[in-house]
Amino acid sequence: MICSRFMNLAGLFVLLVTLTATTGCGKKGILDHVVVTPTENFQNVRVSLFFKSDVQLLLEGKVGVGEYGHVYMYPWTAGRPFEMGFELKSSVFHEPGYVNLKPTMYLPNGAPIGLPYAVVEVRGEQPVTPTFDLYGYVDVEHLSWLGMAGVFEISEGSDIPAGLTLTQVFLRDEAGVPTLFASVLGPAFNTDGSVKQRAGLALFANVKALALKTRAGEPNVLKPEKKIYVTGPIATDTPSKKADMVRLQREIIAEANRSAGR
Repeated sequence: MICSRFMNLAGLFVLLVTLTATTGCGKKGILDHVVVTPTENFQNVRVSLFFKSDVQLLLEGKVGVGEYGHVYMYPWTAGRPFEMGFELKSSVFHEPGYVNLKPTMYLPNGAPIGLPYAVVEVRGEQPVTPTFDLYGYVDVEHLSWLGMAGVFEISEGSDIPAGLTLTQVFLRDEAGVPTLFASVLGPAFNTDGSVKQRAGLALFANVKALALKTRAGEPNVLKPEKKIYVTGPIATDTPSKKADMVRLQREIIAEANRSAGR
């Protein structure tokens, strides 16, 4: 079954190109690198985000996106870091069933995706688990962006600021606009102002831009920029130092493992 969601949620949507942030000092972030592996002519592309080896994230799942590929999360093991991403055919942009879906600018937990326009959301018939699910995203209008997200429940007593999004950029175009980025997401708001107790992880890539910046037929390794970009509708809850941002990233990872029951 193919589903889409459009959410009118409280909070301020800020495009990545206008974000402000401070790098501060402190521990490094939790994201290590992205590997982009396109086939010749970009008929198929795999975008894999690897976390740092000390981030023992245990979420696991794989969801098909029609006949075009899948989105996935592979858990940390002693010999392999946590990996999340997607492998999709470029023909997914032209799937008639997706063209008719209502697009969204929000992830299922209510956080803004961070794109300048809406994309359609694709999900499986059943969630991966009762507390965790995976979603795919397809830019059927501009034929540019593909993405994925994993969303999980968090505990009622969590002190992670509502509306918080922590983003790192891996690639930009010639104008400096982000074309590949990953986000760690805190809980968002319901329309009545209450907190939606779900957080998440997301990865988005502009495939048109990747075709200009990467080599087809071989893996391309991209490291994140040092800055962690932060948005949140409540200014007093927005961290100003990188060490605080990394601490919140790791708190969200701990909530993810709690959701996974591990």
